[in-house]
Amino acid sequence: MKLSTKSIIFAGLSALSISAMAADPIVGTWQTYEDGQAKAQVKITQSGNAFNGTIVAGNTEKAKQYVGKTALMNLTSQGGGKYKGKAKDPRWGFSVGANITVSGNTLTISTLKGTQNWKKLK
Repeated sequence: MKLSTKSIIFAGLSALSISAMAADPIVGTWQTYEDGQAKAQVKITQSGNAFNGTIVAGNTEKAKQYVGKTALMNLTSQGGGKYKGKAKDPRWGFSVGANITVSGNTLTISTLKGTQNWKKLK
């Protein structure tokens, strides 16, 4: 099979664009903690330019009842590992503004209710 120069260039550009689409550091599954205890796991995914987090597992019987509920909404990247959006406590159903910073495998979420550190699982 004979390859043309155009085919080789296209294949090279396709490989570059795939590597450029590497997952954002916030994307993945994160372990949440409350009062030093593991509570739930939140999976953060990207939808267009925004990121959303859904509870996918609970570490306590109480937390298990919230699996499938939204925990983070409409997060947008501010650059440098910083994000802004809304956090929703599924126990009460209301959302508040959230500032999030991702550094390595640690996500720090700050709201009016306080600050939590989450650890990346995958």
